[in-house]
Amino acid sequence: MKTFIIRNIDERLFKEIKKQAKINSTSMNKFILSIIETDFGFTKKIKKPKKYTDLDNLFSKWSKEDYNLISKNINEQRKIDHELWK
Repeated sequence: MKTFIIRNIDERLFKEIKKQAKINSTSMNKFILSIIETDFGFTKKIKKPKKYTDLDNLFSKWSKEDYNLISKNINEQRKIDHELWK
């Protein structure tokens, strides 16, 4: 394995690389190496599934009454109005 150094990296670029490496749960070195390998066609680009956390605060918070009310409303909206489809 060979090693090289990249000098004079703009501060904004450095911060973005650091942020993206953290998002991808990898080191900055591995992140940069994967970008270079992908760009040169040495590896296939692998997309990680995006993790969504926007509804986590609702998880296991509904009471049985809340669940029944929401389920009832959803089921009513799923009914087909045959008069509209004539």
